[in-house]
Amino acid sequence: MSTKRNTSTRSPLAPPQLHPGAFKLNVDAALDVRGHCTGLSVVVSNWEGHIIEGLSAPKAGGSSHIFVEAQALLHTIQWCSTIRFSLYMRQIVFN
Repeated sequence: MSTKRNTSTRSPLAPPQLHPGAFKLNVDAALDVRGHCTGLSVVVSNWEGHIIEGLSAPKAGGSSHIFVEAQALLHTIQWCSTIRFSLYMRQIVFN
């Protein structure tokens, strides 16, 4: 009896090509259900891929992964507004 394995390889997603002067914003959140806390993080990189700004913050509470991801996005938008970093959102992906 022979078994065949799927040998196709997946190529990782290519980073988006940004125009000079453009920035990429990565937002993430982690949920600790037992500890009832959330960790939020943001990284801003420029069109060359260099990180130019970042933020991480603990938050109390959190009920679900999708909620904390949305909360991270909300806090990111508020943070960008505070530092007068204008946003143009082309794509939002929740994983």
